[in-house]
Amino acid sequence: MVTPIPYIREFEFSYGVATPISPNVRRLVANNPGRFSGWGTNVYIIGTDELIVVDPGPNTDRHFEVLTQAIGTAKVMAVFVTHHHLDHSPMAPRLAAHFDCQTHGFGPPNTMLDGGGVRLEAGDDVGFSPQVRVKDGQIFTGNGWELHCVHTPGHTSNHMCYAVQPDNGLICGDHVMAWSTSVVSPPDGSMSDYLHSLTKVQNMNFAHLWPGHGSAIDDPHPFLSAYLEHRAERDRQILLQLRGGIGQIKSMVPDMYAQVDKRLHPAACHSVLSHLIRMIETGQVTCHGTPGINSEYRLI
Repeated sequence: MVTPIPYIREFEFSYGVATPISPNVRRLVANNPGRFSGWGTNVYIIGTDELIVVDPGPNTDRHFEVLTQAIGTAKVMAVFVTHHHLDHSPMAPRLAAHFDCQTHGFGPPNTMLDGGGVRLEAGDDVGFSPQVRVKDGQIFTGNGWELHCVHTPGHTSNHMCYAVQPDNGLICGDHVMAWSTSVVSPPDGSMSDYLHSLTKVQNMNFAHLWPGHGSAIDDPHPFLSAYLEHRAERDRQILLQLRGGIGQIKSMVPDMYAQVDKRLHPAACHSVLSHLIRMIETGQVTCHGTPGINSEYRLI
């Protein structure tokens, strides 16, 4: 029996209000709700008189006004982003220029998102490149707090989470979300990297996960276990399809995702592709030519 993911689909907030969620962190929800951003992008403000902003969100005049009002007379030391999607990073250069500081992030992705005509995410912020490229394990210090960089590739190759200490919370972007699973779409998304990153975060024993959209996860260990179990179950379903002689992704999805809205099946094909690429890497599956949505797969 697979343990269901204990989704948290209730989220109490007010747009434009920077709400304290831990001693050193405030969360402000951008007013950009949508299919890929849920209620909107969570902007995190760390510190008080001297602070850091993480994932400042969309670049609109109204959102800029809201952010600068929330920051007030404090000194912004840096603006960080978790990754390059349009609901996370576009405001970063504008906000950093306004406060005369620099943008920080892992760097550009290996490849831009390619949904093959299927919209899977908010889209790439193709013009964004951080002024300062941060590394896994790098630490930035403030007045009574530290920001630890945790590289978590999978959702994107350049995805970076940020741990706030001593609060023991992880600002986790789109790596883990309380209300849904995360999209892992090749070629930039990697299921192998994603599973490794999930395990890495679970082993770090955070008390809180603070996602890029939606509610906080205040009991991370069982939540992450269910996330990992969900992916293992998808592997088992794919192997069952292959053993039954079904070797094309578009033929697997209607059975595997029978309880899911058919309008989401094209996106599900990309999820299955990410699993199959990992199975090729681990020597379980093979295909003729480059793995893709229309390739024919078989067991080894």
